[in-house]
Amino acid sequence: MKTLAAWIGTQDIEGFKQKNKVGPIISSINHYKFNNLILLTNNLDDHESYSSWIKDNYKIDVKIFTNNLKNPTDISEIYNLTRKVLLESNVSELDYSDIFYHLSPGTWAMAFVWLLISQSEFPGILIKSSFFNKKEKVEEVEIPFEVSSRWIKNITSKQGQGIIEVNRNFNKNSLLSFSWQSFKMVKLLKRINIISKHCLPTCVFGSNGTEKDAVAKTIHEEGRGILDNFYLFDSLMMNGNEFKTRLLEIVNNNDDELVKTIYIPHLHLLPVEHQKYLGLVLNKKLQLNNSNKLRIICSANKTLIKNIENGNFDESLFHKLNCLSIDIPDLKERNEDYDQLFDYLLLKINIEIYADDKTLYKQLSPSARSILKSYSWPGNIDEIKSLFTKLVVLEEEKIITEPEIYSSIYNFEKHNLRQNNILKQPFNSDFDLHKIIGEVVKSYIPKALDISKGNKSKAADLLGLPSHQTLTNWIQRYEVTHKE
Repeated sequence: MKTLAAWIGTQDIEGFKQKNKVGPIISSINHYKFNNLILLTNNLDDHESYSSWIKDNYKIDVKIFTNNLKNPTDISEIYNLTRKVLLESNVSELDYSDIFYHLSPGTWAMAFVWLLISQSEFPGILIKSSFFNKKEKVEEVEIPFEVSSRWIKNITSKQGQGIIEVNRNFNKNSLLSFSWQSFKMVKLLKRINIISKHCLPTCVFGSNGTEKDAVAKTIHEEGRGILDNFYLFDSLMMNGNEFKTRLLEIVNNNDDELVKTIYIPHLHLLPVEHQKYLGLVLNKKLQLNNSNKLRIICSANKTLIKNIENGNFDESLFHKLNCLSIDIPDLKERNEDYDQLFDYLLLKINIEIYADDKTLYKQLSPSARSILKSYSWPGNIDEIKSLFTKLVVLEEEKIITEPEIYSSIYNFEKHNLRQNNILKQPFNSDFDLHKIIGEVVKSYIPKALDISKGNKSKAADLLGLPSHQTLTNWIQRYEVTHKE
């Protein structure tokens, strides 16, 4: 009795809406002829009709489990919920060759949990789906090494759990509350985890809108600090005497055994008078030998180095403050997160603005999504949140298309799309000519199809292609998506 366990993903629901009914789960049923289906979902409204259709058309037993996940990338939460479902479904009674886990639908964390489960308590076969030339391919996943119990234990070790906790705290302190998955953001979380274990002066560097305040608060909380002991010193709002008095007051207060953090944002704008007082406080901190109870965190953008070179910032003070440092990547460097970020942010703002009235919820067209992916986001998190709020509130149509994106992006021509820099890509280990060509194709083809209202012959003419068949070949080759 072959059984498939899978999360219902976005591709499954979108494929189900199409005339020929495609998607990772349906394709795997066609390939393996399963007898039983165990489906996990976070949205029963959309997915109940999906599971009913499968049950009626394939005449197989379908069990659907609705879970109220707080965070679709929280490995611990997903693992506990998935394990509970498999226990209720008596999966442990099945032979190894009869239980299959689908890695393709859902988030990376859901796929990761299937990997853990398949190699430990509920052994089974891992499968994945890929789409090429209008055909969906289903195949087994071969793990290139033996995943031993020791390896599993290492993955779920205290260090791994520590990163999950850092992610939770950062989400709580950030403007978006989004679980970042890109390599550079995971690296940032690991850096926060390391720095939080030491009460040493720390500099947080990042462009405007990269949530430097959230990073500082997360370092404080991860380092055994409570919110009441996080002291914000905004030098732009304090005169020299007030700045000095408050600093010395906190440094001289040794009664509290809890860790205290002095946080100074806009270090690159710190007046000379304030710099002098801050230097005195650092020396006082060392004299009192309370380095394990007091942490000083400063944040700045990249102009701080120029200020040092110009003599507007004390170089000696900078080196004292920069004992530890952390660099926050710009939003454009987190492009692996774009699709999930756009979907998450759009849904979040739709709910904030329109509550439960889903008829007013806005969606992105494929061409609009392509433009957003190509934009450089000079304002980072502040800009993307502002833009999406503007689009949700002001746009009258339910589907947000390319013209709305063009007209909404601030000073668009100045901060142009990445296509304008397409010939300036550096030759490094990440250079991929096929990928660069694909970016251009994925940007222009949906645009042409939108303008021609889906007429491929007209779109081909706009693009300078000889025929609609040539356009179709390009769409298939570069896997261009377009909602008709």
